[in-house]
Amino acid sequence: MSDKPIAVVTGASSGIGECYAIQLAKRGYDLVIAARRVDRLEKLARDLRDQHGIAVEVMVADLSDAESTREFAKHLSERDRIDCLINSAGFGSNGAYDKLDPSRIEQELYVDLVALALLNRAVLPDMLARGKGDIVNIASLGGLNPTPFFVPYSAAKAGVVAFSQALYGEVRDRGVHVQVMCPGPVPTEFNEVSGVEDMPTPDFMLQSAEDCVAIALRHLDQKKPVSIPQKYCRWIFNSIKFLPLAVRLAMFEKGLRKE
Repeated sequence: MSDKPIAVVTGASSGIGECYAIQLAKRGYDLVIAARRVDRLEKLARDLRDQHGIAVEVMVADLSDAESTREFAKHLSERDRIDCLINSAGFGSNGAYDKLDPSRIEQELYVDLVALALLNRAVLPDMLARGKGDIVNIASLGGLNPTPFFVPYSAAKAGVVAFSQALYGEVRDRGVHVQVMCPGPVPTEFNEVSGVEDMPTPDFMLQSAEDCVAIALRHLDQKKPVSIPQKYCRWIFNSIKFLPLAVRLAMFEKGLRKE
């Protein structure tokens, strides 16, 4: 077995997950990359092997499906070693809650929160036994503030924030670091998948996926339990959390309302 550290990245076929895979490869990690789109995973794996001389295992996993999630979690729990887990798989649904497809709501909550929690559980015993390891759970600014017309996503990501901070509190003195990463507006496929047609975002708040992940990894190096990589978003959220709920709801409803 290679003596290189091993990282698992879910949602690695695009966006933030793909950037984590690329930047961890540059750091010398061997990788297990997982998503549903095997063609994209295999291309990424070839590129990373060629460019960085690392081992890359491709795993096809549908984390909206309970059986697929259980199989993937079992595979992770049976591996000899995992040094880092990046939970980046997820999607949202923009629309009035009473009009959303119930099956999509169920899948969204499962991917964004339930599967994430189960994968944390799968890798944690070995990390604790070895007294080392990193877990990064990707949440969202929508998990830090209630977001109308993004109700399932906001609820799931709020759960990810609370889950990650609670787990951090359990294991912080046992050698394992848990971080929740809350990206701001990052141009990826997220809006298209989530049905966001036009959400006006000031240019100064936009951040590339590459920059977002690079800063989040620096925060991981510094053992920060919460990472908000976009500096203006970090300032805004530290400022608005004391505002009345009605004001915060109005701020986030703009651009997302769908009747």
